[in-house]
Amino acid sequence: MAKPTTKSSKSKQKKELTAEQKHAVEKRAFARGIRTIFDRIGFQRVPEPADVEFEFDGRKGDFDDVFVHENLVVFVEYTVSNQTQVGDHIKGKAHLFNRIAAAPLQFIDLMETTFPALAKALGDAYHPSQRIVRVLYCSKSEIKKEHQDLAKEASFLWYGSIRYFAELSAAIKRSARFELFDFLRVDHKEVGEQGVIPEGQPAVTFAGSVLPEAHSNFPAGFKVISFYVSPGAVLSRAYVLRKDGWRDSDGLYQRMISRKKVESIRRHLRSNERVFVNNVILTLPDDTKLLDDAEAEVNPTNINKTVPIKVQLPDRGNTVGIIDGQHRIFSYYQDASDDQKIALYRSRQNLLATGIMYPQGHTPQQRERFEASLFLEINSTQNAASSPLKQAIAVITQPFSPDSVGKRVVQHLSNLSALEGLLERSFYDVGVLRTTTIVSYGLRPLLRIDGEDSLIKLWADEARQLSVKKQQSVSSLNDYSEFSAKEINKFLSAARAVVGGNRWKIKTKDNNGLLTVTFINGLLVLFRHYVKAYGLRDFDKYRTDLSPLAEFQFGDYKSSRYFAMGGAMYKVAFGSDPPA
Repeated sequence: MAKPTTKSSKSKQKKELTAEQKHAVEKRAFARGIRTIFDRIGFQRVPEPADVEFEFDGRKGDFDDVFVHENLVVFVEYTVSNQTQVGDHIKGKAHLFNRIAAAPLQFIDLMETTFPALAKALGDAYHPSQRIVRVLYCSKSEIKKEHQDLAKEASFLWYGSIRYFAELSAAIKRSARFELFDFLRVDHKEVGEQGVIPEGQPAVTFAGSVLPEAHSNFPAGFKVISFYVSPGAVLSRAYVLRKDGWRDSDGLYQRMISRKKVESIRRHLRSNERVFVNNVILTLPDDTKLLDDAEAEVNPTNINKTVPIKVQLPDRGNTVGIIDGQHRIFSYYQDASDDQKIALYRSRQNLLATGIMYPQGHTPQQRERFEASLFLEINSTQNAASSPLKQAIAVITQPFSPDSVGKRVVQHLSNLSALEGLLERSFYDVGVLRTTTIVSYGLRPLLRIDGEDSLIKLWADEARQLSVKKQQSVSSLNDYSEFSAKEINKFLSAARAVVGGNRWKIKTKDNNGLLTVTFINGLLVLFRHYVKAYGLRDFDKYRTDLSPLAEFQFGDYKSSRYFAMGGAMYKVAFGSDPPA
């Protein structure tokens, strides 16, 4: 009987990768994700210069990738290092980044001379003076502002924003390039198309009619314009204040675009071959012109009845705000192998739009409040608005409300030592604490501007304290938010010192971390009891007073038991019930 075959002891076994090899594998996977984004948007990757050292203006360096689109060249650096190492990595690169920003045309001339493949990719359609150069630093870990400031002309992407551009480019393909231009601080009219950069600032004109405020019931000075616009004209000018995007602003609230919904609408366009009967709602830039039949400009303040008009939109990106209808608009997106039907519809004036023109002198803050209120009004009639949406919009429309102050403080806390990198910044963040409940239950009573036991009472600046209580100054409100965040951070840092840094991490089933929403809210409740009884103290005093909590059984408190947890911690620390 034949013996069964067995594997030889000398057969190949999978070798354990070294730390250096694992790092290289991780970096390659990370780079593939970024390359996919650029490929979808329509950039060409030029491999030749990647990881090849050069010297520019007395500084040696290299880039991990180079991408070209028409006359725009983006030099990219990747890192998968952890957050503590990212800062040192940027410090080593910042001098070169700054030299490139100071002399971009000299740098691209050197790179074209050094790397023939780059010169070939750029071609000769554009004059060398028309080259646009940008540096992009992509990190798997969050990048602190202090490190970004080392190279202010460079652009920085990390996990949440990378996921955002990945999903955006997957949903709307090449039409995502306009938002990437905005992110890179590139004026889209300076980027060529098929070898040509349009001269001057061309505008496009669409026929419509104006509804004055007497008929629209909008506030005085607002004009509501109904017109048919080409989707392509909106795509190149549009911005959407998506709360999970890259923009750094309090005024972000709209949801991420849904690829599934865009494709469903796109199929409708192909099969039905007709326009949408419902309108999209847009806000128009200040330099939108209204023209009469003789092409003469009309002063909108003189319009007091419904009249036919021509709407002339300036050719500038990031100027037309989409309040409602982003999926209908972006269903006309451009792809690499473009759908001929969609391409035809994209250039036709077949999208019914309601455009809102603001009164002259309307500030950006006033515009934000109006747009957010209108967005909430529209969405509240369609679906019950979610708590995160209400909180995000309240920051704009009701800045002095407790939840709005809480949202501001959370944003500050996410940049301070105790909770840096541990709080949700966008929907795409993983392994972080969600903040809606922290705002509503942990911070709201601590920050109320009319509260008897809130931090407003302990703010030493009486003049600004009064202006906040009277809801007179958003600037003072920002100062109050910063003051509150710094005091909370001081207390949380002392708590971290007491429980130990090895336990100050997000709790998972595989570790002994303490950080949960319940834990943070419990500490915030404890802090409110503390300051009511003893006022504000320094870090050392907090650490001494909280030292009995080193052995506290935090795991006994789950879900929404933070009020009970805060009271129990106070009793352990001070031997008595918290103040009434």
